[in-house]
Amino acid sequence: MKLKLIFLILLSHVSFAEELVISRSEYISSWKFVAIEQMNLHGIPASITMAQGILESGNGNSKLAKEGKNHFGIKCHGWEGDKMYLDDDAQNECFRVYRDAKDSYQDHSDFLKKYKRYEFLFNYTITDYRSWARGLKDAGYATNPSYAESLIKLIEEEKLYELDKEKDFSESILATKKEIGFTTHSFYTNQNGTNYIFVRKGDTFFKISQESGISITLLRRFNDFHPDKEFLVP
Repeated sequence: MKLKLIFLILLSHVSFAEELVISRSEYISSWKFVAIEQMNLHGIPASITMAQGILESGNGNSKLAKEGKNHFGIKCHGWEGDKMYLDDDAQNECFRVYRDAKDSYQDHSDFLKKYKRYEFLFNYTITDYRSWARGLKDAGYATNPSYAESLIKLIEEEKLYELDKEKDFSESILATKKEIGFTTHSFYTNQNGTNYIFVRKGDTFFKISQESGISITLLRRFNDFHPDKEFLVP
């Protein structure tokens, strides 16, 4: 895939799967920096945010995540934005819909800080993910009796607790650019002066946005991608 970074794209260079299944590792790679950013802004462990995103969205593959950009299963609760209705604890329940999945990460932080029933969680340290997980269950975030254990298992299996050690978002990005391939692309310019790159395996809009300095929304717009597309194909 040839991904243009400024204006138009030649559709003859585009190829993507109709139904991409996102793996857990791909999901973590794509969203861990957003979770770290939210941790540094709001004091919520990145491991908890990441584990909830994985669990609630099925690694970003659920209908709610794909169509509603809602990665945390947050229901309407007075929401004035767009909505969608799905069967959950009851039939035809109302869920929040976002324009971009990153907005759901921000709203997840706002949600936990807004409601008093979650207030006690912020007395726990950033690295005490077990208390946060159990506290979320006790506060009623989810009805599944095994919710806390599921979060803890995810955090420990994927070593998500390492994310909680990232005290500064900008430093964490610089330290891991090589790991996720931010600096592996060669930038080209065609005869019309349009910059472009060739997409590699494992690339996401988030990675390319960080490398190029162009927002995810603009990358999608310039390349005529539907807002539901989170992942790219080489």
